[in-house]
Amino acid sequence: MFRKTTKVVVLPLLFMSFLVIKVNAQEIIIPEKRALIKELLEVTEATKLTENVLNTMILQGESNYPQLLSGVQGNGKDIEQNKERILESRRRFSKRFRELYPQRLNLEQVIQQIYYPLYDKYFTEDELRDLVIFYKSPTGKKSIMVMPQLMQESMQKSNELLNPKLIQLIKEIAEEEKKRLEEEETGQEKKQ
Repeated sequence: MFRKTTKVVVLPLLFMSFLVIKVNAQEIIIPEKRALIKELLEVTEATKLTENVLNTMILQGESNYPQLLSGVQGNGKDIEQNKERILESRRRFSKRFRELYPQRLNLEQVIQQIYYPLYDKYFTEDELRDLVIFYKSPTGKKSIMVMPQLMQESMQKSNELLNPKLIQLIKEIAEEEKKRLEEEETGQEKKQ
C-alpha cells in the first residue's frame, strides 16, 4: 500500500520537476551565445546608443511641450499668457527627470533584460558572429556613429510631419468629447 501511494505521489512530482527544468532551460542562454550577444552589444555601443535615444526623446518632448499643451487646451491665448510658467515648469521637470533617471534606471541591467533574450530568440550563433564582424567593419562602425544623429533627425522630421496632424486630431476628439458631455448634461437637466 505504501509503495503504491509513494508511486502515485512521486511520479507526478518528478514529471512536474522535469517541466520546471525544461521551462527554466529555455530561459537560459548558452554561454557561447551569451558571450556573442555581449560582444555585439559592446561593439554596437548599445548602452551609449540607448542613452542617446533616451536623451533625444527627452529633448523632443521638451521642444514639443508647449505645442502639445496648446493642442490639449485648445486655446492659444492660455499658452501665450502662461508661456513663461510653462517653460519654467518644463525646465524644472526636465532637470529633475535627468537627475533622477540615472539613479532609478540601471541601463546596463535593462539592456541585458531586453536585448539578451531578443538576440537569443532571433539570431543564431553564426548570425551573431556575422553581426559582430559587420559592426567591427568600417561600414558597421560608421553606422554606429551616425545612428544617434539619424535617429534624432528622423524623430525631428517625424514630429514636424506628425505633430500638426496629432494636435488637430487631439483637438477634434476633445471637441467631440466636449459636445458629448454638454449633450449629456443638457439631457440630464431636461430629465429633472
